[in-house]
Amino acid sequence: MGTSDTEKKSTMKKKRDSRADGADLRRRAEDKLLEKRKSPQGATGGRMTAVEMQRLVQELQIHQIELETQNEELKRARDEAESERERYLDLYDFAPVGYITLASDGVIRQANLTGARLLGLERSRLLNRRLVDFVAPADVAAFDAFLKKVFENGSKESCAIFLGQEGNQRSHVHIEATVTEEGRECRAAILDWTERKKAQDEVLKLHGELEQRSAEHISQLEAANKELDSFSYSISHDLQTPLRAIDGYARMILRRQGDRFDEDTRSKFEVIRTNTQKMGKLITDLLTFSRLGTKPLAITTVDMDAVVKEAWVELKTVHPDRAMTMRIDGMPPGMGDRALISQVVANILSNAVKFAKFRDDVIVEMGGYEKESENVYYVKDNGVGFDMAYYDKLFGMFQRLHNPDEYEGTGVGLSIAQRIINRHGGRIWAEGKVDKGATFYFSLPKVKTTPTENR
Repeated sequence: MGTSDTEKKSTMKKKRDSRADGADLRRRAEDKLLEKRKSPQGATGGRMTAVEMQRLVQELQIHQIELETQNEELKRARDEAESERERYLDLYDFAPVGYITLASDGVIRQANLTGARLLGLERSRLLNRRLVDFVAPADVAAFDAFLKKVFENGSKESCAIFLGQEGNQRSHVHIEATVTEEGRECRAAILDWTERKKAQDEVLKLHGELEQRSAEHISQLEAANKELDSFSYSISHDLQTPLRAIDGYARMILRRQGDRFDEDTRSKFEVIRTNTQKMGKLITDLLTFSRLGTKPLAITTVDMDAVVKEAWVELKTVHPDRAMTMRIDGMPPGMGDRALISQVVANILSNAVKFAKFRDDVIVEMGGYEKESENVYYVKDNGVGFDMAYYDKLFGMFQRLHNPDEYEGTGVGLSIAQRIINRHGGRIWAEGKVDKGATFYFSLPKVKTTPTENR
């Protein structure tokens, strides 16, 4: 709106200058004509000669053409100014923003059509009305304070209020206003935020419903966890107890009467024992896996070198007759639950030894290095490796990439390792080639992080 006043003043000044230039030109022409008439003419007795008269007529004709040109330029300038004015009025009236000019007492001096629509009245009926009359009663005090600040500070101010229209229709609007140079009026831009307000209210409503649903889901999850704990205890007690009994009685029969059995019978008793022990180990692994999501983590700084040495000593105790070599490269300390990290290392090292069972000498190397915000650790072996085409199955529950008759195990160990590392906020992955060994990697954050639950 301020730009429009400047343009109007500029156009009016051009018109005045053009009229002044034309009048000055005509006046100079007339003065010159009078001067010619008064000047001495010699033998002609004060009269102009024909040549002088012709020259004067020619000069007047030139001035007349100049005047006509000036008139045409003035007309063109006037038409352009009128066209600009019409364009300005179109932009002003049909802008998507309401524009209103207010006096210092809040009286409406001018408004565009959008502003009139927001206030719910024809523009002609708005003039000389107070804008506060259209403000919702609850927002009158806020609007009065806003208008006072505009005129006192002389800077751009804003506020968000409800405007009440005839028929009790309400619009939520955002107003920005600045005072004019003279300081007697301010110009306000009014944006209709009704739909935006509805959207915000809807978001808040949905957020509240989401929080309520989340609380319900958490309650249901807690109840499910309690049921799972009860179920886990039942599995541990009701399934493992008979399995131990079967294994114990089979061992007792073999010890007391094994020499009376033929080879086939003794072999079947050994199969019974092997399978009951395998079932017991599988149940134990499943219980371990299910409890990993609820067991709280005791995060400390972990000496990884010590963890690896402890796990390797235990493996050598389990396999006293195997030729096994361990190479430990210097590793940075880890940040995690020491007991769980020890389980990860033990599971990966146990896999390395297991899948190198047909090698004359089991060679395992473990090391680590720092990388940005995490520490990365690796375990490299000289075992049978694996085909990367089946990588997606590597960390899956009960997924076996090799013949279970050749390589013992339940297929749960790597799943447990993955879940532990995920809970620590780390990563686990592997690389391998068939008959070329495998390398398993896992990472731990360098700093203490919030444990990731139920993963």
